[in-house]
Amino acid sequence: MKNIISWSGGKDSTATVILAHQKGLLVDEILYCEVMYDRIRGISGELPEHAKFVRKTATPRFEQWGYKVTTVRAEKDFLDLVMAMKELGWQFEVMFCYFVSGMCTFVDDIKRRTLDAYKKTLGEYVEYVGIAAEETGRLGRLKQNQRSLLAECGLTERDARQLCAQEGLLSHIYNKEDK
Repeated sequence: MKNIISWSGGKDSTATVILAHQKGLLVDEILYCEVMYDRIRGISGELPEHAKFVRKTATPRFEQWGYKVTTVRAEKDFLDLVMAMKELGWQFEVMFCYFVSGMCTFVDDIKRRTLDAYKKTLGEYVEYVGIAAEETGRLGRLKQNQRSLLAECGLTERDARQLCAQEGLLSHIYNKEDK
């Protein structure tokens, strides 16, 4: 049975990695899914400062702690989506509205599908996910093989943010206070 952590680079999943390290938990692999803007030219679809944090700050620290960090990427990127929409005859204005209103759904769907496909290659595993103690709805949807270290330790989203900041592992996307 493998132990994996699904990691987005956000405060909750990063705090999960930190907790696993502090508790000395065996972690076989940390999985990060990067949605690309242009996979051929290696241009990330993540915010530039977040992509830099993941690649230059957090990943090296996790590897220094002895963890294997695996970055998985979908076969399709944003440019593939735009080209498919153009081929279907979508007008620029409609595409623009879609990207403004539906981009998060598109990214979440790609990440979920890509990670699910990769996890099928792992065999049996326990997956640690970054869900804070106060996120009762999300905690109620955990699968049989999923655990939340944050919830098990009674840590809130605010606690996760503080833990990341203390370790120098808070992404620059959190440059404002959580509301």
